Amino acid sequence: SEETECFCFLAGHESFAAAEGAIKIALNANKVRVKPLRVILNGLGKDAAYIISRINGFTYVKTAFDPYSETVTVLEEKPFSKGPRADVKCYGSDNVPEGVAIMKLENVGVSITGNSTNPTRFQHPVAGTYKKWCQENGVETDVRDKDGVSAAALCAEMTLYWRSQGKSLLQRLEELFTQFGYFEDRSISRNFAGASGVATMKGIMARLREEGLKSLGGQKVVLIRDIQTSTSYDPANPADKQPVDLPKSNVLQFFLENGTVVSARPSGTEPKIKFYVNSVVPPTGKLAEAKATSEKLCDAIEAEINGILDAAK
Repeated sequence: SEETECFCFLAGHESFAAAEGAIKIALNANKVRVKPLRVILNGLGKDAAYIISRINGFTYVKTAFDPYSETVTVLEEKPFSKGPRADVKCYGSDNVPEGVAIMKLENVGVSITGNSTNPTRFQHPVAGTYKKWCQENGVETDVRDKDGVSAAALCAEMTLYWRSQGKSLLQRLEELFTQFGYFEDRSISRNFAGASGVATMKGIMARLREEGLKSLGGQKVVLIRDIQTSTSYDPANPADKQPVDLPKSNVLQFFLENGTVVSARPSGTEPKIKFYVNSVVPPTGKLAEAKATSEKLCDAIEAEINGILDAAK
């Protein structure tokens, strides 16, 4: 959005994919923005940042880090091209605190990480620490990528609070399940390796789109959402399609009459197709029965999905 001033690729700087991604983000985003989006790379190693900048035509930003104030000072900006690639600034950090200081300096609004052999050494802690700092200082940000770091800190805080109330987190969670209904997630995946596997997965998705599913686990399918075609429809009346305002993706979702949702998609990074079951059992005040009902439903859905996958071999 226009509110986002800076997009950051957090990289291990062995990630040239991050460099190419930064270029595409800058070029495409600025086609539709009023105010140009600033795009930076923030990675481990100043020498690596310099080399990445030189190879890709970025602007290398030389910095000095003060560990006492946890701030960085820009000493030099060296562009290696004169085109739009030079608009991408490339920073090198010697450690996590310097990486966080660079995020603060650039007022990063959104960040993701590139591929890395050891993301827990730099990218994850930088993203998590920066997001925690933003939350504590009232800074609006959408650093989505490594929420697990912030979530772990919040989980520890919740644990301490509920322990002071004489309850464990699990006890509190079960109270919420009793009050609002029981929710259970399950994933089902199947590997299909090689070129033939890709064709098999395409065939599975094509058949699901063409034939749909009338029921799963004994529950009637009341709505099918096809995010690839940006449409949704009742399988009883497939001609009456309604628009779906979501980014296009090769995903199909089946909404069951009891509120359970089953999503299907091929993996973008692995030779496998994945199904996600998001089961819901309305509140009855009897948690054990709700858990048993959910497990029975998920087992039935899993068996049907495995049948579909077996038939596709």
